[in-house]
Amino acid sequence: MEFDVGLGAAALVVGFPLLLLGFIGFMGRLETWMLLPAERAAAVVELLEQVDEADDLERAVTSMMAGVAPAQAVRRRRRDALRSARRRRSATATAD
Repeated sequence: MEFDVGLGAAALVVGFPLLLLGFIGFMGRLETWMLLPAERAAAVVELLEQVDEADDLERAVTSMMAGVAPAQAVRRRRRDALRSARRRRSATATAD
């Protein structure tokens, strides 16, 4: 009994699960991106109901948002981490 498995079938067997895994990962990131702002907004609305003074509200919101990094800062940190990893890799490659 012989099976004639072509390159296309092998690519489908390997590629489809990888594509599905990537799609699931993308959907998870999309969900996180969609939910976090709504949760933060709900927390701010809750603070609005609890706090009477504007200064107290500002302090509470500032302390709540202190742990939230702007998207630009996150991208910059990732880019810097990639650059330093590349430098280390190239330095070890030239040393060998």
